[in-house]
Amino acid sequence: MAIAGLWEAYVALDRSIERTYCSITVEATGAVAKVHDRMPLMLDEADWPLWLGEVEGDPARFLHPGADDKLVVHVAGN
Repeated sequence: MAIAGLWEAYVALDRSIERTYCSITVEATGAVAKVHDRMPLMLDEADWPLWLGEVEGDPARFLHPGADDKLVVHVAGN
C-alpha cells in the first residue's frame, strides 16, 4: 500500500537544507467514515508511475475517495 504525499527540499539562506512533507487526504469511505471524515489517499501499485511523474498524465485524477474496502477499522480492546 502506498499513501500519496508531496515533499520538497530547498536550500535556505543559511545554506541548510529544509525538507517538508505532507500526506494527501480524501473524504473517508466505508468503515473509516464511521470514525473520521478524512482518510489517506491510497495509490494502487499500477498508479505509482503516474503519481511519481515517471509517465505522462494528470495525477489529479487520483484525488477522490477510493474503494470502501481498502482500509478497515479495529477498535482497541476488541
